[in-house]
Amino acid sequence: MTVAARPRAARPTCVEGAATVLAERETLALSAATETRFEGRGVELDALPGDGVLALRLRSTVPLMYLQLRWSERIPEGLRYLGDTWERADGPMEWRCLAPERDLPWYFLAYDGQHTHGVGVKTGASALCRWRIDPFGVTLWLDVRNGAGAVQPGDRELSLADLVVRPGKVWELPFQAARRFAALLDNERLLPEQPLYGLRAAQHAHAAAPTVREDARFLADLAENTVNRPFFIVDHGWQQSAGTAGMQPGPKLGDPVALAHDIVEAGCRPGLWLRPLLSGTAEHDACALPRGRFAMQPIGRVLDPTHPETEETIRLDVARAVAWGFELLRYDATTLDLLGEYAPFSPSSTEPGWRFGDISLTTAEVLRNLYTLLREATRGGALLAASNALGHLAAGQVHMQSIAERAGHERRLRRTPWPFADTSTAPCTPPRSAP
Repeated sequence: MTVAARPRAARPTCVEGAATVLAERETLALSAATETRFEGRGVELDALPGDGVLALRLRSTVPLMYLQLRWSERIPEGLRYLGDTWERADGPMEWRCLAPERDLPWYFLAYDGQHTHGVGVKTGASALCRWRIDPFGVTLWLDVRNGAGAVQPGDRELSLADLVVRPGKVWELPFQAARRFAALLDNERLLPEQPLYGLRAAQHAHAAAPTVREDARFLADLAENTVNRPFFIVDHGWQQSAGTAGMQPGPKLGDPVALAHDIVEAGCRPGLWLRPLLSGTAEHDACALPRGRFAMQPIGRVLDPTHPETEETIRLDVARAVAWGFELLRYDATTLDLLGEYAPFSPSSTEPGWRFGDISLTTAEVLRNLYTLLREATRGGALLAASNALGHLAAGQVHMQSIAERAGHERRLRRTPWPFADTSTAPCTPPRSAP
């Protein structure tokens, strides 16, 4: 692997790399058994070159927390780097000079003034992957924890990640290079038949049904397209408690079936906000995660997505929303509810040791399986929009994702160039293909 001005190869290789495993109570240095395999006590890591990718596959009989892959080589001076973010494209996405302490989730672009090189992980990985670059090499950290504890994969093989390197072309614009590189990272995509647009109105916690209907009529008057009508999403506040697990409508907005019908009558397509993992009742205590995992806890019980009862609850809730007549479901707060933060947590931000019910899954797999479950639960009856989801894991499971925080969150928007644009309330569908 290289980020030099003139890359030596288009395919990453681990021949010159080094691998380290952070187990539950010790650190293990893996030794290169062959050109494609690292081994250590109870751990086997295969780095298999394929069609333009390097496939990382792991087998382990010991509980694991992290893997570290290191490619040591002198990094040229003067390059600028752009990385991804975990959850949405807020202020940290910027071209910066070399900063060894900077975490670059999923991928990075390196620009030398003439070429824009791309190095990254394809969507749908089974580990939370972040890069670090220093003057003497490139490091890839793979977080394979289960909650805040070690994962125990048992007899199964973990398909950790597929790595991709794209050398830049002379005088290729960075934007063009980024789009072409992103197309290589895209394992699958889920696109609607028509562009999606519309309005997620202000939270309806203090609104009544007539206000919602009036807002829908106002949106309909703004939209001139008679074929592709806008979506009007009923926001947080329609439900009885903080979360929507169990799908209990609150008293303010009334019958959700009638509300969806009235939005259609107003000239819009109805959408509904969901917080699928949060329950406000004791009904789901048997499948709830332990409380006290984080300093700030949501009001209610967070359901364990690896528990069979949670899976059934989500399937029934989504089916109920579709039966009510809502054509778009916007699910929210999955990362916040499970990890306590808007991004994967650091070891210091959570109580140590807690894990999901199924300890054989990594946190990345838990999240990816949750997004897949939500898509499958619609049975094709509704479109899906994701907010507060890890975009690299949700890719291919949602029709659109929020791309930035909404106005009013000044701390997170301090470097966002559109301080008045509520891009969280109006997510955009991606282009169908890159040139």
